[in-house]
Amino acid sequence: MLTGFNITHYSKKTEDPTSAEMTEESIKKVLQRHRLSGSCHVVMFQLEFQILEIQNKENLSSVITDLSIVMEPTEYSELNEFVSRAEERRDLFMFFRGLHFFVEWYEYRKRTFKHFKVKSEIFII
Repeated sequence: MLTGFNITHYSKKTEDPTSAEMTEESIKKVLQRHRLSGSCHVVMFQLEFQILEIQNKENLSSVITDLSIVMEPTEYSELNEFVSRAEERRDLFMFFRGLHFFVEWYEYRKRTFKHFKVKSEIFII
């Protein structure tokens, strides 16, 4: 848990949408549906996303076609806007990187305020 992430559940389903569509023989499409749940320190999350892989003779390309992020209710209201932006952009990297840094800096702020709170209590006594 070097990054602070703990994945508690993961599942993947793979479909071949090519058979339902009429496409060129040289193009292969694979749709992967992923679900995972976990936490980053104290923040719980669930992700559902789809990846469409399209392969032709020359190359393979992958694109996230759908992303849904569910966060457990927390005191961190700032995360709602961030999660919406990650869903709109269908950007998993942005979600994981942003959540990691948010929680890391939240922990720093919490320790700093606790430090000052302890010092102020000493002066009051």
